[in-house]
Amino acid sequence: MDLLVVALGRGGGILRNKHGKWIKGFARNCGKVNSVMAELWALWDGLHTAAMENIHNLIVELDALAVVQLMKNSIANLSLEPLLTDCRLLLRKFPNLQVAQAYREANQCADALACIGSNSDVPFILFTHPPPMDVFAAITDTTYTVLNWAMTELLRHPEMMKNVQNEVREIIGNKKDITKYDLDKMHYLKAIIKETLRFHPPIPLLVPRKSIQDAKYMAMILQLTQKLSSMHELLVLIVQKLHRF
Repeated sequence: MDLLVVALGRGGGILRNKHGKWIKGFARNCGKVNSVMAELWALWDGLHTAAMENIHNLIVELDALAVVQLMKNSIANLSLEPLLTDCRLLLRKFPNLQVAQAYREANQCADALACIGSNSDVPFILFTHPPPMDVFAAITDTTYTVLNWAMTELLRHPEMMKNVQNEVREIIGNKKDITKYDLDKMHYLKAIIKETLRFHPPIPLLVPRKSIQDAKYMAMILQLTQKLSSMHELLVLIVQKLHRF
């Protein structure tokens, strides 16, 4: 079976074959709609793309459980019409079809395409080939960089890892779900994240600055250019150096 993955809250997804290889990708700027409508738009785009590819056997994975349930019943919802009915009609074009929920963490590629759609000036984009890797990196790489460095530093400092583990266990206890209110109490964990950002900033350079007066910075003399027609000296600040200054 081929696989269609759709991301929640933004219009985008990816169509893969049974071996996980790319077939098509898509992204949509949904405008001001709620998450269910955005998910329905992404579902419609994905089903339409699959139909155009003459696919007959399809597994559809969506983030929103509410939309999965809507596709498995015939309950009317006037606030979602006519898009809801259009999606249900498209589903009938696939003789062998499965609709299931998949969490966003398992749909990072689809979610990246959805981010492209939300920032696009055109209503719909169809990708015949995967976007360049730097597009995905720009969306996801900074978060992964911070997490990787945080775990690296904790492994290098086992006493700190033990402290943060104890804090989490004391606050969470036997609860299955972690809430925002729990996170607000985790002061040691927040300190670790902030120190990670200070020592290992994911964005190494700030936007270039201009000198507005003579100054000395880290043994470098910055002189204001007196000619009005000339550009001031550009100063590129290295974030890591500033954080460790």
